[in-house]
Amino acid sequence: MHDKDYSLLWAEALRLIQSRVDDWTFTTWFVPVTFESYDPAANVLLLRVPARHVYDYIEHFYVPLIEAALKQAFGHGVTLQYRILSNADGQPIDFLTAPQASIPSFQIPDAQLRMTTEMRRLFKGRTQWLSGYDRVAQWLADNRSKTDNRGRGLFIFGASGTGKTTLVTRILPAVFQRNLRVISAADLYDILHPSAKSGTAPVISKEELLRQRALIIDDMGREPIYRYKNRDTSILDILDLAEQRGLLLIIATSLSPQPCPANYPAASWPFAATIADHYGEYGPAILDRLHSVTTAAMLWGQSLRTLEKKAKADG
Repeated sequence: MHDKDYSLLWAEALRLIQSRVDDWTFTTWFVPVTFESYDPAANVLLLRVPARHVYDYIEHFYVPLIEAALKQAFGHGVTLQYRILSNADGQPIDFLTAPQASIPSFQIPDAQLRMTTEMRRLFKGRTQWLSGYDRVAQWLADNRSKTDNRGRGLFIFGASGTGKTTLVTRILPAVFQRNLRVISAADLYDILHPSAKSGTAPVISKEELLRQRALIIDDMGREPIYRYKNRDTSILDILDLAEQRGLLLIIATSLSPQPCPANYPAASWPFAATIADHYGEYGPAILDRLHSVTTAAMLWGQSLRTLEKKAKADG
């Protein structure tokens, strides 16, 4: 395939981007960005941008959206590189940025081995492979293949003690072999609404959150209740960002996406509440977006806290 043909794939990616942003945004920030070349051996797409401020803006706000569109157009993740043609003062330059690999596109064939290895390290040689871990390992291995996992995040739900927090905050970052931003759901409101007078300083700025290409949210359902007893719906805002911009989300919660099955003993059902119960009128919208942008994995089994206690006791 020649560059001319690859330029058609970029044109297709632009059409996908156009369908997700308003006309002014597309005309101002994306129409000026043009195709220069694609190196299939290195998997690097080189784009021309007319000015430094255009590059800065799309890098700040729209990289996840561009990556998601490229993944759909090319059929796989693509590494982006830019040629900037003028500086902040409008003076002509010819500056190549460093290639910027896509975080949301990945494939880890040995994910189960990496998960087990990290568990042994955390729990001093002990492991306990719970029901649902296979689904997580499959998601890690298949995210860049032609399965329904491609480009989607991970929604982990399970009863208290099944190791959700340990999995998303310690094991998965070790599997990815990179630091991933972890945020408690309880902090989302202060991050997304920095001007609100909640009395709490956000753990990161809204701008920094918007720059993330992958995000781990722990304890969905722990968002605070504000005045008029309205529950915070920041999780819905984050899911909208994931859907619109290709943000890769990993979410952990003790809420069930569905009620206890009719043929299952209610006394043995480990979940105290469903997403619909917890979020009320917003429940259907949250469930719909979770289904759209994530793959679900239910953790089931004995509590991992026993392993954690034994590991701490062993020093």
